[in-house]
Amino acid sequence: MIDRNLCRPDGSIIYTFPFPEHIGEIKLFQYINYVVSRRKSEEEDLPPMLGVAMAVSEFFQVDVMQVLEGAVGMPMDEHLAQSVGVMYVNLDKIIGGYAPKIRGEHDYKFTWKGIEYLIPHLSYNSVTGQLQKTALNVYEYVEADTIKFQAQLMSEKEGDVEGSIWFSEYTRLISLLARKEGEKLPLKPADREVFLQNRMEIFQDVPLDIAMDIDFFLTNGLRNSNPRPTIIGSLTLPLLLIAQQAQKRQNLGQMPSKKQKAKRVNLISELGLGGFIQN
Repeated sequence: MIDRNLCRPDGSIIYTFPFPEHIGEIKLFQYINYVVSRRKSEEEDLPPMLGVAMAVSEFFQVDVMQVLEGAVGMPMDEHLAQSVGVMYVNLDKIIGGYAPKIRGEHDYKFTWKGIEYLIPHLSYNSVTGQLQKTALNVYEYVEADTIKFQAQLMSEKEGDVEGSIWFSEYTRLISLLARKEGEKLPLKPADREVFLQNRMEIFQDVPLDIAMDIDFFLTNGLRNSNPRPTIIGSLTLPLLLIAQQAQKRQNLGQMPSKKQKAKRVNLISELGLGGFIQN
């Protein structure tokens, strides 16, 4: 983590944010809050800068607008809008720059709160000389499928405006598939539920890269009939959209002609970045 300061025009600090340097420092709940906030802004057609401020607020769990009004006694001006906008753009770069994967023999273990866990991965089969995926037993496969089905059913029935069902779905999937060495999933339903509930408490603030890679394994790694994974999980899809927007912003700086500059201005307006990208 690094400190990112929100400053007044004179350089004095209004607020300091602990800013992630890579996706392993982003929590699953931060990502879900961020994505849900972006969706709300689009659905409600909010002014771009307000949407940006809301997304940053939800990510850091700090009301940016309230902080600014309390510190400077007025709504966000152009200078402050640019500062908040830069944080938004940098978050997009970090999140959109991650490529989920099925992990291998060298990175399938992770330590969380002092305990080492293993997640599904690819391993080398010395007999066949080929890589093979971690095999889920029947209970694990059925449980994973049930978790995803029930989450979809609840979302369709009740809606998931705040992302709570989405978050619960993935903490439960991680709790199901991230195991200590030699640990087995309880066979009895009642025991299995106690196991999952206890483990979900531990993984409330799990890193996003772990969640992404487990999602990628479930949506791609189990399809043995297709050697080239093509399915996108519900956790991964918003990441790809964020990556596309980040790439569009990067392309804005590569348009030197007058015609291209006009196109650049239109893109800035389209992306809602007029408050913090210079023409």
